[in-house]
Amino acid sequence: MSLLSLEQVTKSYPAQALPAVDHLSLELAKGEILALLGPSGCGKTTTLRLIAGFERPDAGVVEIGGQIMANGRMSVPPEQRGVGVVFQEYTLFPHLTVDENVLFGLRHLSAQARLQRLREMLDMVGLGPFARRYPHELSGGQQQRVALARALAPRPAVLLLDEPFSNLDADLRTQMLHEVYVILRHLETTAVFVTHDHEEAFMVADRVGVLNGGRLEQLTCPEEIYHRPETRFVARFVGQANFLPGRVVRAGIETDIGTFPKPLGLTEGSTVEVMIRPHQLELRPDPTGNGLVISRRFRGADALVVVQLPSGVTLYSYQSSTHRFQDGERVTVGAKPCHSVVFSSAESWQEGVNSDHANRDTIPTQFGGVPSPVVPTPTDQHR
Repeated sequence: MSLLSLEQVTKSYPAQALPAVDHLSLELAKGEILALLGPSGCGKTTTLRLIAGFERPDAGVVEIGGQIMANGRMSVPPEQRGVGVVFQEYTLFPHLTVDENVLFGLRHLSAQARLQRLREMLDMVGLGPFARRYPHELSGGQQQRVALARALAPRPAVLLLDEPFSNLDADLRTQMLHEVYVILRHLETTAVFVTHDHEEAFMVADRVGVLNGGRLEQLTCPEEIYHRPETRFVARFVGQANFLPGRVVRAGIETDIGTFPKPLGLTEGSTVEVMIRPHQLELRPDPTGNGLVISRRFRGADALVVVQLPSGVTLYSYQSSTHRFQDGERVTVGAKPCHSVVFSSAESWQEGVNSDHANRDTIPTQFGGVPSPVVPTPTDQHR
Protein backbone atom coordinates (compact mmCIF):
# COMPACT_ATOMS: atom_id res chain seq x y z
CA MET A 1 0.00 0.00 0.00
CA SER A 2 1.36 3.42 -0.94
CA LEU A 3 1.81 6.07 1.74
CA LEU A 4 1.26 8.97 -0.65
CA SER A 5 -0.91 8.85 -3.75
CA LEU A 6 -1.89 11.42 -6.36
CA GLU A 7 -4.50 10.32 -8.88
CA GLN A 8 -5.23 12.47 -11.95
CA VAL A 9 -4.58 15.65 -9.97
CA THR A 10 -5.14 18.89 -11.90
CA LYS A 11 -4.63 22.50 -10.81
CA SER A 12 -5.18 25.64 -12.90
CA TYR A 13 -4.77 29.34 -12.17
CA PRO A 14 -6.92 32.06 -13.78
CA ALA A 15 -3.97 33.96 -15.27
CA GLN A 16 -2.54 30.87 -17.01
CA ALA A 17 -3.77 29.41 -20.27
CA LEU A 18 -2.61 25.88 -19.39
CA PRO A 19 -2.92 23.97 -16.10
CA ALA A 20 0.00 24.27 -13.68
CA VAL A 21 -0.50 20.57 -12.90
CA ASP A 22 -2.21 18.46 -15.53
CA HIS A 23 -3.69 15.01 -14.66
CA LEU A 24 -0.73 14.04 -12.49
CA SER A 25 -0.67 10.54 -11.02
CA LEU A 26 2.03 9.00 -8.83
CA GLU A 27 2.48 6.82 -5.76
CA LEU A 28 5.11 6.85 -3.04
CA ALA A 29 5.88 3.94 -0.72
CA LYS A 30 6.75 4.34 2.95
CA GLY A 31 10.39 5.32 3.38
CA GLU A 32 10.82 6.19 -0.30
CA ILE A 33 12.42 9.43 -1.49
CA LEU A 34 10.97 10.91 -4.67
CA ALA A 35 12.53 13.83 -6.54
CA LEU A 36 10.34 15.99 -8.77
CA LEU A 37 12.60 17.46 -11.41
CA GLY A 38 11.90 20.08 -14.02
CA PRO A 39 12.45 23.67 -15.17
CA SER A 40 10.85 26.74 -13.63
CA GLY A 41 7.10 26.78 -14.23
CA CYS A 42 6.77 23.04 -14.86
CA GLY A 43 4.44 22.48 -11.87
CA LYS A 44 6.77 20.86 -9.36
CA THR A 45 6.28 23.42 -6.56
CA THR A 46 2.52 23.50 -7.21
CA THR A 47 2.51 19.71 -6.80
CA LEU A 48 4.26 20.10 -3.45
CA ARG A 49 1.71 22.70 -2.34
CA LEU A 50 -1.15 20.40 -3.35
CA ILE A 51 0.31 17.61 -1.23
CA ALA A 52 0.84 19.95 1.71
CA GLY A 53 -2.66 21.40 1.48
CA PHE A 54 -1.62 24.96 0.66
CA GLU A 55 -3.52 24.59 -2.63
CA ARG A 56 -6.73 22.70 -3.44
CA PRO A 57 -6.82 20.63 -6.65
CA ASP A 58 -9.47 21.39 -9.26
CA ALA A 59 -9.81 17.66 -9.89
CA GLY A 60 -8.21 14.41 -8.83
CA VAL A 61 -7.47 12.85 -5.46
CA VAL A 62 -4.63 13.34 -2.96
CA GLU A 63 -4.24 10.55 -0.38
CA ILE A 64 -1.83 10.26 2.55
CA GLY A 65 -1.71 7.09 4.61
CA GLY A 66 -4.80 5.77 2.87
CA GLN A 67 -6.87 8.81 3.86
CA ILE A 68 -8.27 11.24 1.28
CA MET A 69 -6.79 14.69 1.87
CA ALA A 70 -8.33 16.43 -1.15
CA ASN A 71 -10.55 15.43 -4.04
CA GLY A 72 -11.68 18.65 -5.73
CA ARG A 73 -14.70 18.97 -3.41
CA MET A 74 -12.98 18.95 -0.01
CA SER A 75 -9.52 19.63 1.35
CA VAL A 76 -8.05 18.72 4.75
CA PRO A 77 -6.17 21.69 6.30
CA PRO A 78 -2.34 21.51 6.15
CA GLU A 79 -1.95 21.18 9.92
CA GLN A 80 -4.09 18.03 9.90
CA ARG A 81 -2.24 16.19 7.12
CA GLY A 82 0.85 15.03 9.03
CA VAL A 83 3.15 16.70 6.52
CA GLY A 84 6.42 18.51 7.23
CA VAL A 85 7.79 21.16 4.88
CA VAL A 86 11.28 22.57 4.37
CA PHE A 87 11.05 25.70 2.26
CA GLN A 88 13.67 27.22 -0.02
CA GLU A 89 13.99 30.27 2.28
CA TYR A 90 13.93 28.07 5.46
CA THR A 91 11.33 30.48 7.04
CA LEU A 92 12.81 30.24 10.53
CA PHE A 93 11.29 32.45 13.22
CA PRO A 94 13.91 35.20 13.61
CA HIS A 95 12.85 36.04 17.19
CA LEU A 96 13.20 32.44 18.37
CA THR A 97 16.40 30.56 19.19
CA VAL A 98 17.36 27.30 17.53
CA ASP A 99 15.78 25.15 20.22
CA GLU A 100 12.63 27.32 20.28
CA ASN A 101 12.28 26.96 16.51
CA VAL A 102 12.55 23.17 16.74
CA LEU A 103 10.12 23.00 19.70
CA PHE A 104 7.50 25.09 17.91
CA GLY A 105 5.66 22.12 16.39
CA LEU A 106 5.83 19.92 19.49
CA ARG A 107 3.23 21.59 21.68
CA HIS A 108 1.10 18.45 21.66
CA LEU A 109 3.78 16.53 23.59
CA SER A 110 4.47 16.58 27.32
CA ALA A 111 7.30 18.79 28.55
CA GLN A 112 9.59 15.80 29.09
CA ALA A 113 8.81 14.33 25.67
CA ARG A 114 9.40 17.70 24.01
CA LEU A 115 12.86 18.07 25.57
CA GLN A 116 13.80 14.51 24.63
CA ARG A 117 12.69 15.04 21.03
CA LEU A 118 14.57 18.34 20.90
CA ARG A 119 17.82 16.69 22.02
CA GLU A 120 17.35 13.93 19.43
CA MET A 121 16.80 16.40 16.60
CA LEU A 122 19.65 18.75 17.53
CA ASP A 123 22.06 15.82 17.93
CA MET A 124 20.96 14.42 14.59
CA VAL A 125 21.65 17.65 12.71
CA GLY A 126 24.78 18.47 14.76
CA LEU A 127 23.47 21.70 16.29
CA GLY A 128 23.51 20.88 20.00
CA PRO A 129 26.12 23.56 20.81
CA PHE A 130 24.08 26.16 18.88
CA ALA A 131 20.75 25.62 20.68
CA ARG A 132 20.58 29.13 22.15
CA ARG A 133 21.62 31.02 19.04
CA TYR A 134 19.24 32.98 16.84
CA PRO A 135 18.90 32.37 13.08
CA HIS A 136 20.91 35.49 12.15
CA GLU A 137 23.83 34.07 14.15
CA LEU A 138 23.97 30.93 12.00
CA SER A 139 25.45 30.15 8.60
CA GLY A 140 23.24 29.19 5.67
CA GLY A 141 23.99 25.50 6.16
CA GLN A 142 23.20 25.72 9.87
CA GLN A 143 19.91 27.49 9.18
CA GLN A 144 19.00 24.72 6.75
CA ARG A 145 19.73 22.11 9.44
CA VAL A 146 17.43 23.93 11.84
CA ALA A 147 14.65 24.00 9.24
CA LEU A 148 15.12 20.28 8.65
CA ALA A 149 15.08 19.49 12.38
CA ARG A 150 11.93 21.60 12.89
CA ALA A 151 10.14 19.81 10.04
CA LEU A 152 11.17 16.34 11.23
CA ALA A 153 10.56 16.86 14.96
CA PRO A 154 6.78 16.14 14.83
CA ARG A 155 7.55 12.86 12.97
CA PRO A 156 5.54 13.73 9.84
CA ALA A 157 4.10 11.03 7.60
CA VAL A 158 5.62 12.81 4.58
CA LEU A 159 8.40 15.38 4.41
CA LEU A 160 8.30 17.90 1.55
CA LEU A 161 11.46 19.77 0.52
CA ASP A 162 11.13 22.70 -1.89
CA GLU A 163 14.55 23.34 -3.48
CA PRO A 164 16.16 23.49 -0.01
CA PHE A 165 19.74 23.69 -1.31
CA SER A 166 19.38 26.45 -3.90
CA ASN A 167 20.66 29.16 -1.53
CA LEU A 168 23.89 27.30 -0.71
CA ASP A 169 27.22 27.46 -2.51
CA ALA A 170 28.35 24.44 -4.52
CA ASP A 171 30.63 22.83 -1.91
CA LEU A 172 28.16 23.28 0.95
CA ARG A 173 25.31 22.06 -1.25
CA THR A 174 27.10 18.75 -1.85
CA GLN A 175 27.78 18.35 1.88
CA MET A 176 24.17 19.11 2.80
CA LEU A 177 22.83 16.73 0.16
CA HIS A 178 24.79 13.93 1.78
CA GLU A 179 23.77 14.91 5.31
CA VAL A 180 20.08 15.18 4.46
CA TYR A 181 20.18 11.83 2.64
CA VAL A 182 21.75 10.13 5.69
CA ILE A 183 19.17 11.67 8.05
CA LEU A 184 16.19 10.70 5.90
CA ARG A 185 17.49 7.15 5.58
CA HIS A 186 18.17 6.89 9.30
CA LEU A 187 14.63 7.98 10.16
CA GLU A 188 13.11 6.00 7.24
CA THR A 189 11.34 9.20 6.25
CA THR A 190 9.05 9.32 3.24
CA ALA A 191 10.00 12.45 1.31
CA VAL A 192 9.23 14.43 -1.84
CA PHE A 193 12.13 16.59 -2.93
CA VAL A 194 11.64 19.33 -5.54
CA THR A 195 14.58 20.61 -7.59
CA HIS A 196 15.57 21.87 -11.04
CA ASP A 197 19.06 20.34 -10.66
CA HIS A 198 19.27 16.80 -12.00
CA GLU A 199 22.47 16.04 -10.08
CA GLU A 200 20.72 16.84 -6.78
CA ALA A 201 17.81 14.61 -7.78
CA PHE A 202 20.09 11.73 -8.77
CA MET A 203 22.10 11.92 -5.52
CA VAL A 204 19.12 11.87 -3.16
CA ALA A 205 16.15 10.11 -4.74
CA ASP A 206 15.08 6.50 -5.10
CA ARG A 207 12.95 7.59 -8.06
CA VAL A 208 12.87 10.72 -10.16
CA GLY A 209 9.81 12.21 -11.84
CA VAL A 210 10.48 14.67 -14.67
CA LEU A 211 7.75 17.28 -15.13
CA ASN A 212 7.16 19.33 -18.28
CA GLY A 213 4.26 21.75 -18.63
CA GLY A 214 2.46 20.25 -15.64
CA ARG A 215 2.65 16.70 -17.01
CA LEU A 216 4.77 13.81 -15.81
CA GLU A 217 7.05 12.80 -18.69
CA GLN A 218 8.83 9.92 -16.96
CA LEU A 219 8.99 8.42 -13.47
CA THR A 220 11.62 5.81 -12.65
CA CYS A 221 14.99 5.33 -10.92
CA PRO A 222 17.77 7.87 -11.60
CA GLU A 223 19.80 5.45 -13.72
CA GLU A 224 16.86 4.77 -16.03
CA ILE A 225 16.03 8.46 -16.33
CA TYR A 226 19.56 9.30 -17.41
CA HIS A 227 20.48 6.30 -19.55
CA ARG A 228 17.06 5.45 -21.02
CA PRO A 229 15.01 8.64 -21.32
CA GLU A 230 11.60 8.08 -22.87
CA THR A 231 11.29 11.52 -24.47
CA ARG A 232 13.65 14.00 -26.01
CA PHE A 233 12.75 16.55 -23.32
CA VAL A 234 13.82 14.15 -20.56
CA ALA A 235 17.02 13.29 -22.45
CA ARG A 236 17.98 16.94 -22.66
CA PHE A 237 16.91 18.04 -19.20
CA VAL A 238 18.80 15.41 -17.19
CA GLY A 239 22.12 16.02 -18.96
CA GLN A 240 23.49 17.31 -22.22
CA ALA A 241 22.66 15.15 -25.21
CA ASN A 242 23.59 15.04 -28.87
CA PHE A 243 21.00 13.91 -31.42
CA LEU A 244 22.23 12.39 -34.67
CA PRO A 245 19.84 12.33 -37.65
CA GLY A 246 19.57 8.90 -39.22
CA ARG A 247 17.55 6.80 -41.64
CA VAL A 248 16.37 3.27 -40.95
CA VAL A 249 17.63 0.78 -43.55
CA ARG A 250 17.81 -3.02 -43.63
CA ALA A 251 21.26 -3.04 -42.02
CA GLY A 252 20.41 -0.67 -39.21
CA ILE A 253 20.30 3.10 -38.73
CA GLU A 254 22.34 4.84 -41.40
CA THR A 255 23.96 8.12 -40.38
CA ASP A 256 26.59 10.50 -41.69
CA ILE A 257 29.36 8.66 -39.85
CA GLY A 258 28.29 5.05 -39.76
CA THR A 259 25.48 2.58 -39.29
CA PHE A 260 23.99 1.93 -35.88
CA PRO A 261 22.15 -1.23 -34.78
CA LYS A 262 18.42 -1.05 -35.43
CA PRO A 263 16.05 -1.55 -32.47
CA LEU A 264 13.06 -3.79 -33.04
CA GLY A 265 9.92 -2.20 -34.40
CA LEU A 266 11.47 0.51 -36.56
CA THR A 267 10.14 0.80 -40.11
CA GLU A 268 12.63 0.85 -42.96
CA GLY A 269 12.77 4.24 -44.62
CA SER A 270 11.73 6.16 -41.50
CA THR A 271 13.87 8.97 -40.14
CA VAL A 272 15.08 8.88 -36.55
CA GLU A 273 17.55 10.49 -34.18
CA VAL A 274 20.13 8.61 -32.15
CA MET A 275 20.96 10.15 -28.76
CA ILE A 276 24.37 10.00 -27.18
CA ARG A 277 25.87 11.86 -24.22
CA PRO A 278 28.90 14.12 -24.81
CA HIS A 279 31.08 12.11 -22.41
CA GLN A 280 30.50 8.98 -24.52
CA LEU A 281 32.27 10.50 -27.53
CA GLU A 282 35.90 9.73 -28.27
CA LEU A 283 38.04 12.07 -30.38
CA ARG A 284 41.32 10.95 -31.90
CA PRO A 285 43.67 13.34 -33.73
CA ASP A 286 43.73 12.33 -37.38
CA PRO A 287 44.73 14.54 -40.37
CA THR A 288 42.20 12.65 -42.51
CA GLY A 289 39.50 12.39 -39.83
CA ASN A 290 35.80 13.01 -40.36
CA GLY A 291 35.55 15.79 -37.78
CA LEU A 292 36.86 19.35 -37.57
CA VAL A 293 37.42 20.95 -34.16
CA ILE A 294 35.75 24.36 -34.22
CA SER A 295 35.92 25.19 -30.50
CA ARG A 296 37.45 24.05 -27.21
CA ARG A 297 36.26 25.42 -23.87
CA PHE A 298 38.11 24.64 -20.66
CA ARG A 299 35.84 23.48 -17.79
CA GLY A 300 38.35 22.34 -15.19
CA ALA A 301 38.59 18.55 -15.03
CA ASP A 302 37.40 18.33 -18.62
CA ALA A 303 36.97 20.47 -21.71
CA LEU A 304 34.00 20.92 -24.03
CA VAL A 305 35.17 20.22 -27.57
CA VAL A 306 32.86 21.19 -30.43
CA VAL A 307 33.35 19.20 -33.64
CA GLN A 308 31.69 19.64 -37.02
CA LEU A 309 31.16 16.94 -39.64
CA PRO A 310 31.30 17.56 -43.41
CA SER A 311 27.48 17.48 -43.52
CA GLY A 312 27.34 20.40 -41.08
CA VAL A 313 26.22 18.28 -38.10
CA THR A 314 27.80 19.63 -34.91
CA LEU A 315 28.91 17.31 -32.10
CA TYR A 316 29.62 18.23 -28.48
CA SER A 317 32.13 16.13 -26.56
CA TYR A 318 33.64 16.19 -23.08
CA GLN A 319 37.35 15.37 -23.22
CA SER A 320 40.09 15.39 -20.61
CA SER A 321 41.34 18.92 -20.07
CA THR A 322 44.91 17.63 -20.32
CA HIS A 323 44.42 16.99 -24.05
CA ARG A 324 44.61 20.32 -25.79
CA PHE A 325 42.68 19.97 -29.04
CA GLN A 326 43.28 22.97 -31.29
CA ASP A 327 40.76 24.91 -33.35
CA GLY A 328 40.94 23.69 -36.94
CA GLU A 329 42.39 20.30 -35.94
CA ARG A 330 41.11 17.20 -37.74
CA VAL A 331 39.89 14.31 -35.60
CA THR A 332 38.23 10.94 -36.00
CA VAL A 333 35.03 10.76 -34.00
CA GLY A 334 34.27 7.58 -32.11
CA ALA A 335 31.75 6.52 -29.49
CA LYS A 336 31.19 3.74 -26.98
CA PRO A 337 27.61 4.08 -25.72
CA CYS A 338 26.44 1.41 -23.29
CA HIS A 339 23.13 1.20 -25.17
CA SER A 340 21.21 2.88 -27.98
CA VAL A 341 18.46 5.43 -27.41
CA VAL A 342 16.47 6.26 -30.55
CA PHE A 343 13.66 8.75 -31.14
CA SER A 344 11.57 9.29 -34.23
CA SER A 345 12.34 12.60 -35.93
CA ALA A 346 8.71 13.73 -35.57
CA GLU A 347 8.75 13.03 -31.82
CA SER A 348 12.11 14.74 -31.43
CA TRP A 349 10.83 17.91 -33.05
CA GLN A 350 7.65 18.02 -31.00
CA GLU A 351 9.54 17.32 -27.76
CA GLY A 352 12.04 20.07 -28.48
CA VAL A 353 9.65 22.84 -29.56
CA ASN A 354 9.24 24.44 -26.12
CA SER A 355 12.20 23.02 -24.23
CA ASP A 356 14.97 25.54 -24.86
CA HIS A 357 14.95 26.36 -21.14
CA ALA A 358 15.91 22.78 -20.34
CA ASN A 359 19.67 23.19 -20.80
CA ARG A 360 21.31 25.54 -18.31
CA ASP A 361 24.94 24.64 -19.02
CA THR A 362 27.35 26.05 -21.60
CA ILE A 363 26.16 23.67 -24.31
CA PRO A 364 23.67 25.14 -26.81
CA THR A 365 20.19 23.68 -26.60
CA GLN A 366 20.01 22.61 -30.24
CA PHE A 367 22.69 20.38 -31.67
CA GLY A 368 23.13 17.59 -34.14
CA GLY A 369 24.15 14.01 -33.83
CA VAL A 370 27.05 12.09 -32.43
CA PRO A 371 27.46 8.49 -33.50
CA SER A 372 30.72 6.78 -34.23
CA PRO A 373 32.39 5.45 -37.36
CA VAL A 374 32.83 2.32 -35.26
CA VAL A 375 29.45 0.60 -34.99
CA PRO A 376 28.58 0.31 -31.28
CA THR A 377 27.34 -2.90 -29.72
CA PRO A 378 24.71 -1.78 -27.23
CA THR A 379 23.72 -3.87 -24.27
CA ASP A 380 20.22 -2.51 -24.46
CA GLN A 381 18.02 -0.69 -26.94
CA HIS A 382 15.16 1.69 -26.37
CA ARG A 383 12.70 3.31 -28.69
